[in-house]
Amino acid sequence: MTATTATTATTATTATTATTATTAEAIMPVAVDTNVLLPVIRGDAGSADVLAPFLDRFIGSLGLVICAPVYAELAAAPGMQVVALDRFLAAGAIGVELDLSRDVWLRAASSYRAYADRRLASGEGWPRRILADFVIGAHAELRADLLLTYNTSDFGRMFPDLEVIEPPVVGGAS
Repeated sequence: MTATTATTATTATTATTATTATTAEAIMPVAVDTNVLLPVIRGDAGSADVLAPFLDRFIGSLGLVICAPVYAELAAAPGMQVVALDRFLAAGAIGVELDLSRDVWLRAASSYRAYADRRLASGEGWPRRILADFVIGAHAELRADLLLTYNTSDFGRMFPDLEVIEPPVVGGAS
């Protein structure tokens, strides 16, 4: 699952929908955070050997999906070309949900407000976290079965009902 294995220029910017199982129960994809995909896309040392097989396990069973803030963060990475990003996502069958529903935005706002209220009440001052993380968490909580991220403690605190999994560490550091 590397950018160089892309064989088509199909863009992966179309919204994905949950696959419906024969039991009429929706099977939801696995959401992926920027910090998991970026090393694979950039071809960081060891990422193809460690992260790609880990991600492939989910592609084969539930599918992977990213939301608009993850797509924007990936597209903004130094040296990233959007065409190469789209090819990587398409080759990896990674869905991209650019149009997020109102419930995702409101869940992100609610979680961010709770975080801000806790900081202010504790005397720590104004919130320091970036709102994008709250949108990523809300999207994963409402539109996916779980979230793959190296930022497990923050997402676990912000979204206690969300199952968060930390991928294997590449090169001894996350």
